[in-house]
Amino acid sequence: MEGTGETVALAPAERSVSWDAARKRPRKLSGEERSARSRLESQWREGPDRVEVVGCLVESTDKEGYLLEVRSFKWIRSAGKSGRE
Repeated sequence: MEGTGETVALAPAERSVSWDAARKRPRKLSGEERSARSRLESQWREGPDRVEVVGCLVESTDKEGYLLEVRSFKWIRSAGKSGRE
């Protein structure tokens, strides 16, 4: 997390933050949401860059830190660089 010195592990999304009012339960994750972390990981190998990640922040099962469940992401373009989508 930029500017804080803190880090969080990234994990695949497991829960939705959206509510399905008709079914009275959380909305199911889309395929794109379920695959977001693996897509981010495969694109990241091309080289480090800035990225904005959206997802649920949850405590890790070992209680030693936090995980960010990646639902979506977007690359932040630096001036003079071509960005990835």
